[in-house]
Amino acid sequence: MLNYRLYLFPIVLFLLQLLFTFLFGFYSQYEYFPVSNVTDFENPPRGLVEFYYSMFTDIHVMMFIGFGFLMTFLSHYSYSAIGFNFILCAFTVEWALIMRGYMFDWNDSTQKFIIDVKSLSTADFVSASILISMGAVLGQVSPLQLILMAFFEVPIQVVNEWIGTHFFCANDAGESMFVHVFGKKNKIE
Repeated sequence: MLNYRLYLFPIVLFLLQLLFTFLFGFYSQYEYFPVSNVTDFENPPRGLVEFYYSMFTDIHVMMFIGFGFLMTFLSHYSYSAIGFNFILCAFTVEWALIMRGYMFDWNDSTQKFIIDVKSLSTADFVSASILISMGAVLGQVSPLQLILMAFFEVPIQVVNEWIGTHFFCANDAGESMFVHVFGKKNKIE
């Protein structure tokens, strides 16, 4: 008899990627402002890659490589921790782009949300809180449970950030306030 549990993780991941592909394909729009159109470099537009790209690469390397090698503190799970980190971070960045797109960047006239280098950086910050949670349960859960954990934590993290920015008028350029408030809330429970 075929053991379906062996194939459950790749099947769930494949189905979620199909869903993400559909949502990105029909409801997202990439936005880029060429540097030749910018006159005010003190307040650059949101999609200016030349301004935000260096910050994005630093954050992205920190999420994928920094957290990946940080999670090697458990000697028994060190190699799997790096692999779990890569797949969880890639999944979380995609899911955070979609969730933040619907909550923060939705355009009613075009029925799409914007994806640019700044939204990619913010999605990396959302993945930081999920990767912190992964460190708490590393070695105790399966890869499928990590994906399900991220699937449910990302909307909570995005709502947490939405409440902080809209109700409390908190503006944090580095997103560290929302990441740590979310991590502290999860640790208390």
